[in-house]
Amino acid sequence: MAEFNLFKNGVLAPIVLEDNGVHGVKKMAGIFAKDIKRVTGKAPEIIADIPGEASFVIYLGLAESAKVQNEFKDVIDTNAIVGKRETYGIFMFENPVNKGQQVLAIVGSDKRGLTYGMFSISEIMGVSPWYFWADANVKQKAEVVLTEDVCKISKEPSVRYRGFFINDEQPCLGNWARENYGSISPGPELYEKIFELLLRLKGNYIWPAMWRSDFTLDYFENAVLANEMGVIVGASHHEPCCRSGQEFQRLRHDNPQYGTEWSFLSNAEGITEFWKDGLTRNKDFENLITIGMRGENDSYLMPEDATLEDNINVLKKAIVKQKELISKYAPSEHPQLLALYKEVEEYYYGDENTKGLKDWEALDNDIMMLCDDNFANVRTLPDDELRKKNGGFGMYYHFDYFGEPVSYLWINTSPLTKVWEQMTMAYDFGVRSAWIVNVGDIKNQELPLSYFLDLAYDFDKWGTTAINKTGEYTVNWLKGLGFDAKMSEEAAKLVTEYVSWSGRRRPEALNSSIYHGAHENEARDYLNRIYEAEEKVEELYKQVKGTDLEECFFQVVYYPLKSVAEINKMHLYASLNNVYIKKRMKHANVYAKLIQDCVKTERNLVKEYHTRNGGKWNHMQSVYHIGFTNWNDEQCEYPISQFLNPVEEARLLVGIADSEDSTGAHRWTRHVLHMPLCFETNATGVFEVANGGEKELHYRIDWDEDWIEVTAADDGTVVEKNQPLTVDDIKLYNVRINKDKWNQVDSTIIRIYGDDCETVADESENGGSITMVELAVDVTAIDLGDVTEKCFLETNGCISIEANHFSKAIATDKGEYKEIKDYGRTESGMKAYPQTVRFDNPADAPALIYNVYALEDADYEVNIYAAASNPVVYQGKLALKVAANDEAGIIVNTIPEIDFVPWKSNSWRKGVLDQIHIGTCKVSLRKGVNTIKLSAIDPGVVIEKLVLWNENCEKRDSYLGPKESKID
Repeated sequence: MAEFNLFKNGVLAPIVLEDNGVHGVKKMAGIFAKDIKRVTGKAPEIIADIPGEASFVIYLGLAESAKVQNEFKDVIDTNAIVGKRETYGIFMFENPVNKGQQVLAIVGSDKRGLTYGMFSISEIMGVSPWYFWADANVKQKAEVVLTEDVCKISKEPSVRYRGFFINDEQPCLGNWARENYGSISPGPELYEKIFELLLRLKGNYIWPAMWRSDFTLDYFENAVLANEMGVIVGASHHEPCCRSGQEFQRLRHDNPQYGTEWSFLSNAEGITEFWKDGLTRNKDFENLITIGMRGENDSYLMPEDATLEDNINVLKKAIVKQKELISKYAPSEHPQLLALYKEVEEYYYGDENTKGLKDWEALDNDIMMLCDDNFANVRTLPDDELRKKNGGFGMYYHFDYFGEPVSYLWINTSPLTKVWEQMTMAYDFGVRSAWIVNVGDIKNQELPLSYFLDLAYDFDKWGTTAINKTGEYTVNWLKGLGFDAKMSEEAAKLVTEYVSWSGRRRPEALNSSIYHGAHENEARDYLNRIYEAEEKVEELYKQVKGTDLEECFFQVVYYPLKSVAEINKMHLYASLNNVYIKKRMKHANVYAKLIQDCVKTERNLVKEYHTRNGGKWNHMQSVYHIGFTNWNDEQCEYPISQFLNPVEEARLLVGIADSEDSTGAHRWTRHVLHMPLCFETNATGVFEVANGGEKELHYRIDWDEDWIEVTAADDGTVVEKNQPLTVDDIKLYNVRINKDKWNQVDSTIIRIYGDDCETVADESENGGSITMVELAVDVTAIDLGDVTEKCFLETNGCISIEANHFSKAIATDKGEYKEIKDYGRTESGMKAYPQTVRFDNPADAPALIYNVYALEDADYEVNIYAAASNPVVYQGKLALKVAANDEAGIIVNTIPEIDFVPWKSNSWRKGVLDQIHIGTCKVSLRKGVNTIKLSAIDPGVVIEKLVLWNENCEKRDSYLGPKESKID
């Protein structure tokens, strides 16, 4: 196999650049040369002609370059890249003109293609795109020898315009920029690093920072630099004609020609002049010009009493004028772009009485930039007719958002499985012209940003056919940062884990009432999961400490996991604190103190992040991210630590661990506790003996039936009947029922006696009252003798099933259900594919069948837990059919039938905060085995779990829903 000695025995191959006069190629070659120096310690010479004496030469050129067309025409085949967008070829050959000289040629179809080719070699050498932004320090090598394996012809990018939007950059990026670059408004020194990252990630398009920044107005050099480096500059949904959002406010007072009102009704002449000047200023650069008009500060354009027709007409007038100005002052090879953000989608589709913008031919050649709901759920997608329009469609997606119902500006909260599911659906619906993602401050979004742009660049590799490949992607991404294979495998699990926590609910939206402190043992189970991840990340962190990748590991694995863990823990502890306060158990104080510890730990993690590595990333975690009580961080608060003052003497209190039910032991106020158990479904229950006083509690546990076994929950010690026990705070006990010894009694009593406890007035007077709590163990048995197939068994009035645990999946010629692993709030998601198809004919619909066992003939409420998606049809549904046994079935819409509006209705708000929609219906089940059949109808529905509640039983609240029922 041929080899190319890029650096060997101290000799470094020179770079020969034939730029064909294309502006910016020399600069990008210089950045590539710096990469070589990072790896070898030596800077290669960049020259114009091939030196005859060099044994190895790196050639950089374009498909039309002279050497490619002449000397190298027999060794470089450009047919696959000529005329293509942003493609490149890497070739290795002996120089036909200078025998014995080996050439590594990187040839681009255009400037960006050549740039991607150079950065491809950089990554092979070990230079991560994140060497600066995530401190993925480059390891120097004694030699760099490349083989023919590096040779390739790249394909055209799947999506034409691919990029990110720096947004919501205060207080993090802005203050960091001021400290390191002199201003909260990024200038060319900082933008060079941003553009370089974008290009290394194979992007080509940017919406610049705009919160306190005006890209070209602040520094004209920003636009010059973008053009030189090959970055296409656009602007967000409310920044038309190369003008950033704040420019009008900044300029109108000193420029009377612009007028004072941002209104195309009252100030059309001034606004027109403002747009003209922006276009004239930026006309010589590569722009993807945003058109349209919204109100100032991301608001409606017209007053609330304006009709839909009024809004559409004024928007049309503005766009007509903008197109005239663009044609006259800033004609471009690129189309224009209209963002259908928030209310603009309504103007695009219109209604039954008013034609929308979609019917306006003036926009047929422009990109219609669709937008998600700001919470990473795409909205309406184009139908077959709309996909015929020449301009095509784009998608504005969010990893960061400042707005209702609760802002999230801090950490990565975007599970890659969710990004994959939503963006592959968008692509399959024809959204392929432009993808851009709101990435906030860049920091903390390293992984999802890389994935988003890789998905846009090579959809064939990572798209719809690459289901369940996000784990593989994460491992490869960590390897690309420089971690070895074993570390990457382990760290990938932790990264996926911490992001999944936020996939359940974002940190800012957490509070003590979310996860239940008792029901389903939800809080405790979640805490155990967090403890396990924390232990593992500490173990891995020890392995990287003192290495070149310690800082990188801290930023992309350790800090986010630990910090998100502390925030979840403080709210989980607060939930448990609430429960024990209700139970009047002083154990509440343990959790009150743990809350305070979490607050201190999380603050210290932020301080450590800001001071590490010489304070390189100071300010980057300074945005508030805990306990939002409003849509933004105003009046945000930590969870409250409630302390209980115990009585002086010992006090016996007993409770059921997975219930809020508890009781004291005195005769006038105590009540009997109940623990329902079933031999086939839940043969073990847990109760707690707690001390409500300061002195040590002495107690005994007694029961009559031999088929009851009581053991200590912490160490499994078998409890002997009526033997003295002591506890200072709390002790948990398991109760297990043994069917082999059972005497068919349906209930028995466990008695907990208190000895030497507080003496109340009644006991002091009569001396005959016993300090005691009775716990009734209510037992049932299910006769499964005639059951021949596996089924989920009803437990305490509930049957709960994870969606991927179906008994049978039915595929048709038209579609099938596929499992998306590690998706959603619990385990995975089931989605019908092709994901563009609506199954109107029941015979065509794929289906999932679940076997369930009901304890009685009764009506059951079915809850379908589905991802918090939006309809792909404008004002459409997210429906499926639910059928019990041989019934015809019921169509269930997993979103409300009326008043569901993505981005503004209350039902939508609840869905995106809870990260779930729940559709409901009623079915009648017979005692014994039944089938529940879920059949696909609307595209976009991802089923996560289903729960059936017996209407004769009380439903128990919990955030994630009941644990999965036992299958037998």
